[in-house]
Amino acid sequence: MTRNMTITAGIIVALTLAFAAPASAQGFGISFSKNGKHGGFGFGIFANERCGTHVHTSCCVATTPGHWEDRCERVWVDGCAKRVWVRPVYRTVRSGCGYRRVMVRAGYWRTVRGRGHYETVTRRVWVPGTRYYTCGH
Repeated sequence: MTRNMTITAGIIVALTLAFAAPASAQGFGISFSKNGKHGGFGFGIFANERCGTHVHTSCCVATTPGHWEDRCERVWVDGCAKRVWVRPVYRTVRSGCGYRRVMVRAGYWRTVRGRGHYETVTRRVWVPGTRYYTCGH
């Protein structure tokens, strides 16, 4: 690749990246520089937020540190489960030999859940830092 093709390719890449800047960045720019006597070439792209006539740069931005915070929450706690024996059901029936007792339904175990309730629990959560402008704009 020749020197002119390298410069042209660099300009195309720079313009492509500049137009792909996020929509929230209201100002953007491209800087070009020639390095040394051998004809090296460099470029940079920057995007800044604009507030009126002032352009916010990295010098305007500060961040509060993140911190851990205890938060109380109400959560539902299910009631306790217990097994209950349901007795078998019998019926007395008349047959040719007289009366006899017949099982209609066999006994079985049934799981019964007690009443649930709300409890307040404390959880520790991470609150990330916030970004703000120190320049007053």
